[in-house]
Amino acid sequence: MAKSDKKVVRVKSTPASKAEEARESNWKPTPEAKSKAIGFRVIAGVLWLLASWASLFLPQPLPLIVGAIAQARIAVIDAVDIALAVRGVPGSRRLALMRCHRTDMRVGATLAAVLNMALGLTVIGWLAWFPALVCGAARLVLQWPDVSLEQKKA
Repeated sequence: MAKSDKKVVRVKSTPASKAEEARESNWKPTPEAKSKAIGFRVIAGVLWLLASWASLFLPQPLPLIVGAIAQARIAVIDAVDIALAVRGVPGSRRLALMRCHRTDMRVGATLAAVLNMALGLTVIGWLAWFPALVCGAARLVLQWPDVSLEQKKA
């Protein structure tokens, strides 16, 4: 076997908070990245809407389930966005935070879909669904360490 000419480079480890601060301070979204993020979000919303409309042609219990999941996913994204906006997080940072905490949002969307189907039995229950979702998102956002660190900086 031939000997490789690659050099080994060692990097000193830094504490997680310093690495996080360095990454955040250097990261500036370009206008192109912002427009792509907004475009992908609009496309995702339209695709969920089309999926819920297309599910009307499926056998009966399926359209209700697909519609509830579609509404819940869109509502959770909006609720988390509202909660972050109220905390004063800028738009580009909100997108990055939502991307980092995607699993929390998926769990919330699943629970929101189940709640949507359960409250769909009573029309009055739907009146409380979205405000309750926004309150839950606000409590969820408070638990994210990224947001609490950002609040302490301001």
